[in-house]
Amino acid sequence: MKLNVLLTVLGILSTQLRADIFYDQNPQSWIWYHDFVLKPIKSKMVATPQHTPTDAKATLRQMGEHMEQAEAKAMLSPNDKNISEALTARRQVLVMAGQYADAFERFIWTHPDFDFALHHAQRSDSLMAVADQQRKDIDSGLAQGALSQGLLYVFRSDCPYCRKFSPLLRQFSSRYGFSVMSFSLDGKGNDDFPFPWKDPTLLWRHHLLPEVVPALYLVNPRSDQVQTVGFGLMNWVDLRRRLAVLLGIPLYEGPMSSTHSGRKS
Repeated sequence: MKLNVLLTVLGILSTQLRADIFYDQNPQSWIWYHDFVLKPIKSKMVATPQHTPTDAKATLRQMGEHMEQAEAKAMLSPNDKNISEALTARRQVLVMAGQYADAFERFIWTHPDFDFALHHAQRSDSLMAVADQQRKDIDSGLAQGALSQGLLYVFRSDCPYCRKFSPLLRQFSSRYGFSVMSFSLDGKGNDDFPFPWKDPTLLWRHHLLPEVVPALYLVNPRSDQVQTVGFGLMNWVDLRRRLAVLLGIPLYEGPMSSTHSGRKS
């Protein structure tokens, strides 16, 4: 058996052991906050000796080849001796997998930074709690970004997509406090932006004259920085997500994450 096959076996066995532990403990809510201790698997086998990093891969490869050879021999000649040797070789791998699963779990419990589930919850109640906190963080970040940055909106009065997007943008900007500078490429306003700028010179000078409308940009007047939010029709979720990314607001951090960093001002 090749090294990758043995590692696959170890991984599958480790996953199964971990799942059995969780189900047996009847977890409630945030299962990683419970202080239960995993009991080591009892075995009559002698513990596998430690190996240096240089020969670890070679040792696993040898174990895999030994198990493969023993099982092949037992299949060709299924007598008691050969079957015993095959089962012994397989049991050694199972014991190692159990020991790895035990050590893995104990390490995760005492090193939360490595616990993927803690920062990316999978349970429904956990997901609801995380999503609620993320929603609050994003809303706060957008409101903070609106204090220093504004939106540049380019549209046409005869564009059906612009007519559909304009009221959404007006509501969105009002919700988070963004100032919107509107430009009309055909010189006419609409119900939501009745008094747009009509001279495209400013857009042309800054290479912002779009080929597709509606077009939306995030503008920082202090640094003269312009970032494209998007072209065409966008819904509320798209708009919220794109602006959060441009403002440097984390979208996927869990409840244990630190405060936001890297937000552009």
